[in-house]
Amino acid sequence: MPDPVPSALERLARSGPSADENEIARLLPEVLEEYRTRLRPALGALEVAVDGREYPTLLDALADPDAAFASVHLGFAGAAARGPGWDYLKPILSAEIGADGSTEVRLAAPGRDSTVRAVSRVLVREHFPPGGFSFPRDEGDGVPTLAQFARAVRTRGLSPFQIALLLYFSEERFRYEIDLVGNQVLPDRRAGRLPMARLVHRTSRVSHGLDAYLARGELALSNARALEILVDTHGLTDVEMAHVLGGVRELGRSMLDALKSRQLATFDHRLGLYRPRLDSFLPAVDRHGGDPSGRLAPIPNPALRTSVTELLAAADARATCPLCGDALPPGPRSLLCARCQGEVGEERSLS
Repeated sequence: MPDPVPSALERLARSGPSADENEIARLLPEVLEEYRTRLRPALGALEVAVDGREYPTLLDALADPDAAFASVHLGFAGAAARGPGWDYLKPILSAEIGADGSTEVRLAAPGRDSTVRAVSRVLVREHFPPGGFSFPRDEGDGVPTLAQFARAVRTRGLSPFQIALLLYFSEERFRYEIDLVGNQVLPDRRAGRLPMARLVHRTSRVSHGLDAYLARGELALSNARALEILVDTHGLTDVEMAHVLGGVRELGRSMLDALKSRQLATFDHRLGLYRPRLDSFLPAVDRHGGDPSGRLAPIPNPALRTSVTELLAAADARATCPLCGDALPPGPRSLLCARCQGEVGEERSLS
């Protein structure tokens, strides 16, 4: 006997302008049951308070039209906030989130806890009805805040099963997947499947470029997850990708080839490695010196360690140009300084 459908999911599904009662009654239980069979063991329960009111689940708050999400408390203490299950995650105890995404995070530090500031955003994972879900690009920075996400799901009649809470710190971004149906924090998919030594530091700017790309909803969920995993490495084989996501080698190869066909990855035939193409996530004006056509630069030779992709991968959180080391001006749109951006543009034109 399948578990019942939470009433909050049904309310959200019926809130859209084109809600079909028959489709909801017939398909929602099936899609939800399939989702439940794919769930991994959770780290623990999530505590939720929105606008000063406690909710049994974050899903109930999303379904409550009176919840404005002006202030949100998410407590991670039930998830133990430490241990091997937190590989690839920053151990945190709680997050206090404002309507604009400004966030105070209480870290679970050895010996004593501390509070740091961050910026939070949200990506939707699995949902009903299935299919692509895109957030309007003209709102904010392209990746919705929790408050914007709440308004969007109510307006469109979307029933989210799972979201990714993105926390951007000064030096890097961490992604926390939350099972809304069970109101629990999930481990990172790489935990226990990919050694931490394979992790490559990416700045919040690079990660935000990736997140904004995924927020468009153009990639299937499996390919989106494969891209997230690939970007945080110097390269993976199809076997490694299949092991992380669960499946046979052909599945890993299919997902990576799909990224390659979109010019989001390159393939090194000598090593059998798929490498992320980080310049794919930059705005068109930054990708190739203001070319308004939106075309990507030629795919670099993976054997050359001076390719644009390698330069972007070397960008650090101190807002310095990875090529010459000069400080970048406040609020830069490019990862390179103007002088080096011009020089790279000239090299591209010759390739």
